[in-house]
Amino acid sequence: AYISPESLDGNPSNHSDQFSLAMSYLELRTGGLPFESHSTQQVVAERMKGIIDLSGLTPAEAKVIRRALSLNPDARFDSCMDFVETLRAAML
Repeated sequence: AYISPESLDGNPSNHSDQFSLAMSYLELRTGGLPFESHSTQQVVAERMKGIIDLSGLTPAEAKVIRRALSLNPDARFDSCMDFVETLRAAML
């Protein structure tokens, strides 16, 4: 559930850790993973389609997390620190 889509394809990027960090935050914040499925194959399929349930977050949090979980690594934040700082500001 935490591995980035590009890492699954064998092409990790500088933004792969950000995906994992965002997924970890999402699980800690909501108490569960954001997928309807429970099998590994189904979770991977949902994630590769961008199907991630952010309903347990505030709209401001969801916007930040959605970007950090983008299927396109170049669409994510420049760094994990930028991600965390933006998330912190969204929660104020």
